[in-house]
This record gives sequence, C-alpha cells and structure tokens, in this order.
Amino acid sequence: MVNYTNRVMIALESCMRHEIAWPDRQGRASIVEHFAALGFPDCVICDQHKRVIYFFAEMLGSCHDLTCLRRSGLWRRLDSAQLFDRG
Repeated sequence: MVNYTNRVMIALESCMRHEIAWPDRQGRASIVEHFAALGFPDCVICDQHKRVIYFFAEMLGSCHDLTCLRRSGLWRRLDSAQLFDRG
C-alpha cells in the first residue's frame, strides 16, 4: 500500500509543481495582511483564497509534524530570503 501511495504522490507532485508554489514577496505580504485582519498575524499557510501553497508528502501519517517539517524542503530553506522577509 505504501508503494502505491508513494507512486501516486510522486505523480501528483510532478503534475502540480506549477500549481502549488510558495508566493513571492508581494504575494506573501498580501496573505499576511489578509490573515492579520482575521486575527492571525504573520500567518502564511495557505493563501487568502484557501489554496495550498506548500505540501510535503514523503512521511508516514504516524510521524510527528516537526519531524516532517525538518525533513521537508521548506525546513532546508527556512532561513533564506526565498521564504520569509527579515522582520
């Protein structure tokens, strides 16, 4: 079962690379402004239209969230300007 799940996730990821993407500086600012108005300051999880902007599906469901985050590409780029602006 895991093998089939992995194959499906790899296929979906290759088809959706252009659909699911981390926003640029202007896009992040717009998302942060939207969620701040709703009481969630500095939040960038999905965009204001409820579209997912990042996913990582290489770990089993029983894995802790922080373990998944640390093994994701997002964690490896966390300090870079690609993801967050200083301040």
